[in-house]
Amino acid sequence: MNKRVLGLALIVALGTQAAWAEPITQRVRQARSQRATAMVTLHELEGQVSQVQGQLTIAEHLVDAATVRLVDARSQERDASIQLALAQDVLVRRVRAAYELGPDTGLAMIFSARSSADLLSINEYTAHAMLADVDVVNRVRQGQAAVAREQEGLRLRQAALGTQEAEVRSLLAELQAKLAQASAVARQAGHKVASLEAAAREAARVQRREAQRMALLSAGPSSQWEAKLLALLGPSEGKGCAIPQGLRDTGQRISGDASWYGGSFAGGPTASGATFDPSLFTAAHRTLPLGVFLRVHYDGNCAIVLVNDRGPYGNYHRIIDLAHGPAEYLGIGVAHVTADVLVPRS
Repeated sequence: MNKRVLGLALIVALGTQAAWAEPITQRVRQARSQRATAMVTLHELEGQVSQVQGQLTIAEHLVDAATVRLVDARSQERDASIQLALAQDVLVRRVRAAYELGPDTGLAMIFSARSSADLLSINEYTAHAMLADVDVVNRVRQGQAAVAREQEGLRLRQAALGTQEAEVRSLLAELQAKLAQASAVARQAGHKVASLEAAAREAARVQRREAQRMALLSAGPSSQWEAKLLALLGPSEGKGCAIPQGLRDTGQRISGDASWYGGSFAGGPTASGATFDPSLFTAAHRTLPLGVFLRVHYDGNCAIVLVNDRGPYGNYHRIIDLAHGPAEYLGIGVAHVTADVLVPRS
């Protein structure tokens, strides 16, 4: 009897175990299938992220080029406006002088002539004065036409820049959306994907750079000058040894100690007139022309910086003061460096 009961209990136990084993096996198969599906989706999204990153890099190059052209157009429009204002000032002074002299002046000069030589001189003077007046009027007209042309060119440049900025914003939004989707899939698959993290950092970099560029463009002429020159560095922002397409090497090289400056000077004016931003790839030099670039070599790495300030002072063994951004990138506190002098291509 006991053997019979024991046998029945064993059968029931085995049956129960089999009943539990089947759902567990199904769940394992289902989990493996979901993970495989997630991995396929993740690989597809990684490819899409890489493609959008490539498009974003191209768009950055285009927006940099448009920034340079816009700043040039603003300068040309300002120069034309100044020339027009000067020509108008001359015309106003001539009109005022003619009014003050009155209409009888010419007749009085003629009646005062005592010889044919006097009359000839008076005629020559009058003709010269009339030609000078005509020349001033023509200069005013030409100035007005030049201002109108430059204003139209400026409008076109602003529209072109707006188009490129919209493209960057669109691609940036697309990249961020795909990154969010890919990150969710990666979490579902139980993976931490380094490439996605790198892409997220790149998206943050583009967003920060766009904010800095817009801030410079909305400021005064000095900051616009700086925005144009920094745009020549391209998406690398000066990181690395490759010379950007907009710059050329002069063949000149300097060497000596480099130091850095940052926080306490942030927001103050530089020698160029632009506001100092420690995160931008800029530097101070005592004598080099403002607007040149230095490719600073240190410990096998390079940073390309815009000279927009004067210094360092107090220690003449130091040849350049780097802003905190490039100094941090190179790992410099105070260090001996060499630097190539670069200039914008004409």
